Amino acid sequence: MIASLAAIIGYSRVISSLNELLLLYDRSRGTFKDPNVLGAFLVFPTLLALQPIIFGKFRDAMKGVVLLGLFVPAILLSFSRAAWGQSSIARSSCWR
Repeated sequence: MIASLAAIIGYSRVISSLNELLLLYDRSRGTFKDPNVLGAFLVFPTLLALQPIIFGKFRDAMKGVVLLGLFVPAILLSFSRAAWGQSSIARSSCWR
């Protein structure tokens, strides 16, 4: 959660002194050295947050929705095509 929050804050440039720390080539890197690492790191937590939405009760599903609201934008803002592909393939295999 911390890495995804840092990525979103860095990309939105809310705190201008952190731009150099949280961005690399106008891509969100959060607390990692490279945006590709951030994207790949967030694929598994995204799947874990998606699981209660698919199989859980309403209360658990709401927690998953909140977490997906943090993880998915961070993956998208990292502009990592590999992370986009991993998350879409893994999500589609979740439905089977």
